[in-house]
Amino acid sequence: MYFVKEVSQLPNAIKQSFLDLKRDPNMKQGDNYRYRAFSVGDVNNNKVSVSPHGEVFHQSQKLNKYQGGIDRHFPLIEMPVAQYVADNIIRSHIYPLIPKGNYHFGIHQIRIETTDEITGKPAPEGIHQDGFDYVCVLCANLNNVSGGNSVLVDVKDRSHILFDDKKYAHYASAIVPVIPGKGWRDVFVITLQKAKKQ
Repeated sequence: MYFVKEVSQLPNAIKQSFLDLKRDPNMKQGDNYRYRAFSVGDVNNNKVSVSPHGEVFHQSQKLNKYQGGIDRHFPLIEMPVAQYVADNIIRSHIYPLIPKGNYHFGIHQIRIETTDEITGKPAPEGIHQDGFDYVCVLCANLNNVSGGNSVLVDVKDRSHILFDDKKYAHYASAIVPVIPGKGWRDVFVITLQKAKKQ
């Protein structure tokens, strides 16, 4: 497991971009608390590039009991936001910590909301793995919430943030408002997969 050094305060424009996220169209009926966008790119020889095109996101049912086995489509992250994450998070903070090489990455921009009537579930699939080499969860903002704690679980005994996705499963606890009203948890989830040799 690797711990990313504290990332300096995110610019307001990056935090504000979570307001523009669209509701996740892949959630089950009644689960209307998640907003999401997704972009992909590559790290080659310490240079990052973000694709201007989308990519289907697919996980097996074994990996994701909630949304596995289906092709999921998400709106693209706004290019300035995706490029900021690629340059200032992936290249500057994550890439120096993992084995050298070329990687394909995914950036998931996610807002989980909660109200007095709705409990927000950052991980409705429960304890899980994502199916990549490395995963980094970066909390961008919390507002009026209790919970949302990230938990890592050793996949061998399940007893026991950038982490080896093959070694650890992960989970985030549900969120509820601290005081009556609305609250939210904004995160970037970044996945990295070693590029296949050409």
